[in-house]
Amino acid sequence: MRAASLNANVGACYAQAILRGTQEPTITKLSQVCVANNISLPFVMFCFEMSPETRRLFELMESDPTARDDILELLEWKQALELFL
Repeated sequence: MRAASLNANVGACYAQAILRGTQEPTITKLSQVCVANNISLPFVMFCFEMSPETRRLFELMESDPTARDDILELLEWKQALELFL
């Protein structure tokens, strides 16, 4: 734990304090720890891994709300169509 915290320059006991419940992590520092230690932030937060393609899709959708809405509509139509097949 100490090494993970030191790699991220967040204080020697930061990761251990989070696990003990004595420290509430900020998203910035948690991301910093993950990046510095080559750990997936989505896995730490949600207990699942994102493929590079899924991560790219999220990035593109966040950068273009119109495209995001279009993709959601397309997926909803596909789901509705599958109900009738």
